[in-house]
Amino acid sequence: MLRYALPLFLLLANACQVSNTSGSTPEQQQASAAQVNQIIFLDLDIAVDTVTKETTVRLLNKMVTDGKLKNAVHPEEMPKPGDLQYSLLSASGQTLFSKTIPDPLVNTLEYASESGSIQQKTFHLKKAGFTIRAPFYPGTTHLLIEQVQQDNKLKEISKLAL
Repeated sequence: MLRYALPLFLLLANACQVSNTSGSTPEQQQASAAQVNQIIFLDLDIAVDTVTKETTVRLLNKMVTDGKLKNAVHPEEMPKPGDLQYSLLSASGQTLFSKTIPDPLVNTLEYASESGSIQQKTFHLKKAGFTIRAPFYPGTTHLLIEQVQQDNKLKEISKLAL
C-alpha cells in the first residue's frame, strides 16, 4: 500500500494544479509562456507646461538588448500622487508589463548641514530626462504612461508607439 502512496500523491497533485493562463488571451499566454531574454531601454523626456500645467512625455531613444532583469528584492511601495505608471502594450492594447516609478520631475537632495545633521531639500523641475528599463516581450508596440492623481486614479499622459 505504501509503495502506491507516492505515485498516487504525485498524480493527484498534478491533476489539481491550476494553470495561471486560463481565461487569458492568446497574447497574454504567449507573453507569459515565452522566456523573456531581452530588455528594452527607453530614454524619455518629461516636461510640464507652465501655462496649461499639462505634462508631456517624448520618446528620445529605444534600445532592445539581450539580458534579463533581476528580481526586485524590495516590494513596491504604494504609489503616491505624481508618480508615473508605465505599461508596455501589445497591438490589441493588452498590458504585457507594468510598473510604477517616482515622479522624475521631483528631486530630493540630501546633504549634511554645518551642524552635521542630515537635511533634505526637494526641487520641482519643469523638465527632466529619465530612462525606463523593462523586460521586452515579443509583440510590444506601445508605451502607455499614466500619472497617479490625488484620488489615486490614473490619468493618461502619453501613449507612444515603439
